[in-house]
Amino acid sequence: MSELLKPVEGNRFILAHAPIPNEMLLIDKKYCIVVMSDHEKEKILNAKIVEIAHGDVLVIGFGLGMILIPMMENPKINSITVIEKEQEVLDLVASQLPFNDKVNIVLFDALQWRTNKKFDIIWDDANYLPSEDKDIQYKIEIAKKRMISWLKPNGVFMKFDEVLKEEKWLVG
Repeated sequence: MSELLKPVEGNRFILAHAPIPNEMLLIDKKYCIVVMSDHEKEKILNAKIVEIAHGDVLVIGFGLGMILIPMMENPKINSITVIEKEQEVLDLVASQLPFNDKVNIVLFDALQWRTNKKFDIIWDDANYLPSEDKDIQYKIEIAKKRMISWLKPNGVFMKFDEVLKEEKWLVG
């Protein structure tokens, strides 16, 4: 992504080059954490997701947008809906990327978003923590159940669990 994105700073977020060559970081200044990077593990995981992705795809969390480029090029994918809570992330990152007509970006909190649309693949890559909301874990579990209900028959819900460092794949 470092070849597509230029460093830029907003009020809350910073898009910056990582100390490692050819890597970008999206940093949340409020919580002093890296929200997303294009580290090698992210690239490998995204390649796996793009490989199995097909039909209608829902991506929770925009991050660096790095999964969107290969998804747009994947002929097995019909549509890509991206839910992003932070306008500033879209201003800093999405504004620098080329999108085709497969991509629909929705500015909304994924924990509250509702839809009647069904998806073949749901990739929950949102960074919900840290949060000042004491009920955040409960809200994440409720939202996850709701997201799984948006799957088409044989659809797949995927979430990378940073705590366990393993992929969680649930078939709807």
